[in-house]
Amino acid sequence: MALEPPPPPPHIIIFPLPAQGHVNAMLKLTELLLPAGLHITFLISAKDHHNLTGHATVHTRLNAYPGFRFHVIEGLYEGPMDTGDKLSLMFDCMSEITTPLLRNMIVESRVTCVIADGILDFALDAAKGTGVNVILFRTISACAFWAYFSIQDLINSGELPFEVNSKKRFLWVIREGLVLKDDDKVPSELENGTKERGYLVGWAPQEDVLANPAVGAFLTHNGWNSTLESIVAGVPMVSWPFFADQQINSRFVEAVWKLGLDMKDTCDRTIVERIVNEVMEVRKDEFTQSAKRMAKLAMESVGEGGSSYRNLDRLIEDIKTMCVQHEDE
Repeated sequence: MALEPPPPPPHIIIFPLPAQGHVNAMLKLTELLLPAGLHITFLISAKDHHNLTGHATVHTRLNAYPGFRFHVIEGLYEGPMDTGDKLSLMFDCMSEITTPLLRNMIVESRVTCVIADGILDFALDAAKGTGVNVILFRTISACAFWAYFSIQDLINSGELPFEVNSKKRFLWVIREGLVLKDDDKVPSELENGTKERGYLVGWAPQEDVLANPAVGAFLTHNGWNSTLESIVAGVPMVSWPFFADQQINSRFVEAVWKLGLDMKDTCDRTIVERIVNEVMEVRKDEFTQSAKRMAKLAMESVGEGGSSYRNLDRLIEDIKTMCVQHEDE
């Protein structure tokens, strides 16, 4: 008597908002789910896929799993998202292109569930009537910033915040596409005034940089990903929030968690100098101790038996249960 073949493993479609911070968060989740034997199709824009293959190592790590694949979505709006109109354009384009794409993938593939970014509610429309569950993840972030600032903003303000008297060494990432093409040159005043103690690059492995013991503080817009990565690394923060969740995150960094200081939305070189020196010298011991305490709590949370560890186990079991129910139907 021939044995019945084993049921196929659960197949998940993961669909993040095409913004770097959201993509990063979903990639982290993907790396946690794959060892459980799940098959994953990761929807990604052409621009984000290009950035991954050109810089990050996660592409190689994920492709080591036979059950993983990227599905590149062509035709999405991939310009700057620095105004409400451009954000609306991006969402309209996504809804028009990805809703039918996602529905076809759900119907034609043996999909167990869809894990979508919490603000992509049209994923619910795509799955409607298919019997496939949609899990909405709140990956609240504004692309993770590693001291990213608009060169044009600095020129317009007449201030060059890194040309300060704190004399601290710094790494500054100016990622491609974050500034207008006509304004992507670093002003000579900034470059010449800091070349002995500053290093400007187009990309950096942020987690690896933060984990380096030479890093004394992290100047950040406080997107959620960057905030968490700084907490895990035990690095105090100098907060310069810009928009979205960054304002709330930066207030927590200073007022609740005591992990650094908030520059309160606007600043000039004098304020930057004062805040950097206060975090890295005047109150260094206070912030370093708080950062180490938070890092310990974070590691306990993701360690075996921790709250995040248990929640991930529950998520995997729920997905496997969905697979069994889907097969029965």
